[in-house]
Amino acid sequence: MIYITGIDHLLQYNGPVPPELLEEFKGYLAAKIKDLNITLIAEEFNEEFLYDVFGATEGTAETAAAESGISHLYCDPDAAEREALGIPYYADVMDLVKERHGIREKFIMNIELRRKAEQETSLEVKSSGLCGSTSGSIS
Repeated sequence: MIYITGIDHLLQYNGPVPPELLEEFKGYLAAKIKDLNITLIAEEFNEEFLYDVFGATEGTAETAAAESGISHLYCDPDAAEREALGIPYYADVMDLVKERHGIREKFIMNIELRRKAEQETSLEVKSSGLCGSTSGSIS
């Protein structure tokens, strides 16, 4: 059986969230591990983000798994794996869309233009996951 728990990403590591909320979430996970006889937690996160990007020292689900005596896996590819697999970051695709349309601003102040750029970026990411695969006009 597969169970999916959706959470705010801030609960995935010891960061800006109050420690008592992290403890509450770890307790929730521990209870579900026991009640549902869970043997593995697979998490949409990776160690690169945990330690290098967010500067955390602990992953909440990883700790709950270890304390419960079960396995834990990070399932999100890190930067090197994404590059090897040809999976761009959303921001990189947005930069290419902006470049393609001659948009130089880091933040697009024109709401309509920003919405069109975001829409084209989303379509490009969804259509193939590869940069430069679709084109459109956002002017």
